[in-house]
Amino acid sequence: MLVEAGLNVAMFEAGAPPDEDRFSVMDRTPSDGPAWEFDPWDFELHGDDLGLNTFSLRRVGGSSLAWGAVTPRFVASDFHLRSRYGVGTDWPIGYDDLEPYYVKSERFIGVAADDDNPFSSPRSAPFPMPAYPWSETDRLVETAAGKLGITLHSTPNARNTETYDGRSKCLDYGVCRACPIGAMFSSDQTIERLKQRENFTLFAEAEVSEVLTDEHERPRGVRYYDSQGGTHEIHAPRVVLAAQAIENVRLLLLSQAGGLANRSGVLGKYLTEHVKFYLTGRVDQKLSPYARGYETATTMQFHDHERRGEFAGSRLLIRENAGPT
Repeated sequence: MLVEAGLNVAMFEAGAPPDEDRFSVMDRTPSDGPAWEFDPWDFELHGDDLGLNTFSLRRVGGSSLAWGAVTPRFVASDFHLRSRYGVGTDWPIGYDDLEPYYVKSERFIGVAADDDNPFSSPRSAPFPMPAYPWSETDRLVETAAGKLGITLHSTPNARNTETYDGRSKCLDYGVCRACPIGAMFSSDQTIERLKQRENFTLFAEAEVSEVLTDEHERPRGVRYYDSQGGTHEIHAPRVVLAAQAIENVRLLLLSQAGGLANRSGVLGKYLTEHVKFYLTGRVDQKLSPYARGYETATTMQFHDHERRGEFAGSRLLIRENAGPT
């Protein structure tokens, strides 16, 4: 990390720091004990949603404050769709190039899963934490899936099954889109630790409006607005954009006519989303929906298949719905 290497780092966040009042009914003290009693529906994530996506939050911590925290890896064939299936474009790198960085990322954020996925590409290290026990719903679906020849396996989750990196284990509050105790990884936790370092400075409520460049189009800093609308500049030899696909592209397009770093002419084009299809049914068995609040079982069985040139790969997951009986 740049800060640990001794470099001076300034971080800009368009949103405000998290409202600490949202943790008033509980705290983030690491715990292996039972959950405290409280009404989970009284808990609300405070933040300004952007219209494009419900979970694009302008807050310190960004979308990681409300992400699903499911962390599947790509498989080897994902990098060679053109040469294998005649669609898309082959990557300039392969799975083996990326695999060591998957390991580092999983250790950094804390991923819980078992090495029980027969459809995954090889791993060079185990998951940092064991998987969650499957929910009652997942066990029910597993029985039905087995009759159809479908193999379920654990879902990699960036949620602690044990105390990890100073953060509490999951206590099954069931409000996982906005974990109140820090058992789900979110980047604001990392930022809080970095703020203790003298060579790290956080500028909150500071919206970057332009990447400044020299005559050779090399970054030399940024221009930003403060919370009062005042304009400022800060100069630096390196600029890192980490504002997700939409905001990164938006900023590059604002920084230069035609878009900064857009020699290809495709900046902001070919954006795709994950397409989801839902099937809903009822069961007679008494279950405990949202006892955990997140998926514990999934399958990558249909991700890579012989007709992938015609039909995209997919992941089958199981969601719970506590609707009327």
